[in-house]
Amino acid sequence: MIYYQVEIVTFGKEDYYEIIIAMLNEIDFESFLQEDSKLTAYIPKALFNNDLFNDTIKQLETNIKLEFNISELEEKNWNQEWENNFTPIKINSQCIIRADFHKNFPNIKYNIIINPKMSFGTGHHETTQLMIDKIFKINHCNKKILDIGTGTGILAILASKFKAKKIFAIDNDKWAYKNAIENAKQNNSKNISFFLGELSQIKKQNFDIVYANINRNIILRDLKLYYSFMNKNSDLLLSGFLKQDSQLVIEKSHQVGFNLLFKNTQKWQILHFKKK
Repeated sequence: MIYYQVEIVTFGKEDYYEIIIAMLNEIDFESFLQEDSKLTAYIPKALFNNDLFNDTIKQLETNIKLEFNISELEEKNWNQEWENNFTPIKINSQCIIRADFHKNFPNIKYNIIINPKMSFGTGHHETTQLMIDKIFKINHCNKKILDIGTGTGILAILASKFKAKKIFAIDNDKWAYKNAIENAKQNNSKNISFFLGELSQIKKQNFDIVYANINRNIILRDLKLYYSFMNKNSDLLLSGFLKQDSQLVIEKSHQVGFNLLFKNTQKWQILHFKKK
């Protein structure tokens, strides 16, 4: 199958990646690669509609400046290409993320098997690593977890390995949703319930720990909803945004009723809050 590759540069507006992905997903784009400087999207040549694509770009340009380049990719074995470029990543001395075709690491306690198929959350992006590292420092035993924007399901799977009682994981991308279910089966994580759609679709419940490694704008929009889903003194972990956006997220979180416990100093941010 022949694919088109579309490279999109947003000139410092990486927080719009999730919005762009959602809009391109509506016009049959199949997979996405997020990097600091650009977003790359892929679609089978037979499904590409130039008019729909141009309309989508025009809608985006009402909010942000962007440039794009479309190129045709040569036909090749994409599964083999992916395997050649997906390497195991060691998060810390206890955790490694690998695919099912990689060898087992018997001396590392947590071997998490992730076959991402271009879903977000392979462990290679800094925000995923930040979230995992912080999750290691929070007691999950017998806790109820909510993972918002689960992607590959990697954080939910780790929570399961940490003996969480029950995990709810949600994503609005059909590809990610199916991929997360497959990855949970690979890791024998039987206490995860996956949902396709928006957070509002989940019946209101009380969670002990909430993860949201997603777009800044979505976090700001839904902070009150997170708060309503959480027990008193429960933990909220937020990531997926840059350092220059963190103060806005902190201020909004304080207004909603969260107390900040931790803020890192790196370019990509992670914030740890407690519900008052």
